[in-house]
Amino acid sequence: MKTLILTGASAIALAMGGAAIAQDSGATLSSGIADCTTTSGGNCSDIEQTGVGETATVDQSGSGQSISEIDQDGADNTATVNQESTAGDANESEIEQGGAAVDSTAEVDQIGEGNLSSIIQEGDDLLADVSQNGEDNSSTVLQTIGADFATTVVDQSGSQNVSDVTQTGDFANVDVMQDNGDAGTLGNNSLVTQTGSGAAVIVTQSGQENLSDVGQTASGALVTVDQSGVSNRSLVDQAGAGVIVDVFQDGEDNMSTVDQVAIGSSASVDQFGNDNTALIRERAEASGSIITQDGNDNNAQIGQSDAAGLLFGFIPVPLIEADSASIAQEGNENRASVVQLGINQSATVEQIGNNNTSGVPGDLSNIGVLQIGDSQTAEVTQMGDGNTSNVSQGIGSSLTFVTGASSFGNLAIVDQNGIDGTSTIEQAGDENAARLTDFGTDNVSFISQDGALNTADVAQAGALNNSSVTQIGNGNTALVGQDTAAPSGSF
Repeated sequence: MKTLILTGASAIALAMGGAAIAQDSGATLSSGIADCTTTSGGNCSDIEQTGVGETATVDQSGSGQSISEIDQDGADNTATVNQESTAGDANESEIEQGGAAVDSTAEVDQIGEGNLSSIIQEGDDLLADVSQNGEDNSSTVLQTIGADFATTVVDQSGSQNVSDVTQTGDFANVDVMQDNGDAGTLGNNSLVTQTGSGAAVIVTQSGQENLSDVGQTASGALVTVDQSGVSNRSLVDQAGAGVIVDVFQDGEDNMSTVDQVAIGSSASVDQFGNDNTALIRERAEASGSIITQDGNDNNAQIGQSDAAGLLFGFIPVPLIEADSASIAQEGNENRASVVQLGINQSATVEQIGNNNTSGVPGDLSNIGVLQIGDSQTAEVTQMGDGNTSNVSQGIGSSLTFVTGASSFGNLAIVDQNGIDGTSTIEQAGDENAARLTDFGTDNVSFISQDGALNTADVAQAGALNNSSVTQIGNGNTALVGQDTAAPSGSF
């Protein structure tokens, strides 16, 4: 059974004589969306059907130019196009469903001027649903052989939004929603390339000139991108089974980059404010990276396992498994970076205030929290303005790598509360522990340990204190308490 429904100018042309439907508006078609070549103005529709159970419905109305071309070759295909435009530019829609398409469905609903939509499907049980409301929106969907049970839904409101979806994985799903407001002239842009099986991508963008680019080759993976504001950027490259990426950005000119190649890993980025930058690169299985930034001009970078080499430009020791890193920054112009290579490592950095720095991202002479080895833990908490903290475990004094065996079981905890405090902990050896707590202003403390089973505990309260502890050897213990502060003496 075949059903062909045409209304408006398309229905008139069909009644006038023939299977070849041609009403030409005389327009120059954008990117080859349609191909109606006869004369005079109006709507045009060109439909070709070959197979069993195909259905094509075209409804075009309004002044201006509405152009639709449907080409179906297969079984049980359904294509529906509804276009409504006012005087001005044309709506254009092209739907092509190939001979291998079984139970495929493509629906396009466009209201406004100058919307473009192109859907190409070839596979099994595919569904593509595109709805555009506004002016000059563009949507392209490509689903090819192997995309069994794949689903693509695109909903765009406003003006000049662009959505491009390419899907070839089995049991995959893509959902894109974009809105830049009725009066907005600078649209959002979403690019999704999906080849993994059982994977899902959800993109929601509201505002103007937001960009989301998702490349997904992982199976059973999930990517969620939610952006609101102006000129936010989100880049996600995901490979590995069962991985999860969640990106939320609200503000202006925020940048998030997630590069994830690890089985069972997760990455989360939450940014509120303007001009914030987040970079996560994961190569370790079961890794978890969380970056939360609230303020303006904050910068956070996390590299797990051999991702550190990509992040900071050197070749790391190939140790992996069960890393965890979390960065939370609240304020303006804070900087934090974490590099982890090893097993069961954990790093937590929390900064509240302005101009706090936990290392300098990309600067080998001042990396914030660098860990190499096994079962290491580093925790940095800074509250106030202008604090600086640098924690390094399992490296030599010249910041060159030592073997994984010489970096084991280290613990470093730094807590600063005040203004202009500086703290540096550097440990290389086995089972070292260092705790440093500063309260007040202008405190300076340095701890350097090289050996095994060393312990250093420094607590400072007040102003203008400074403490330096250097231990080389085995089984050493140092306790420093200044003003009213007392070291805990235990870990």
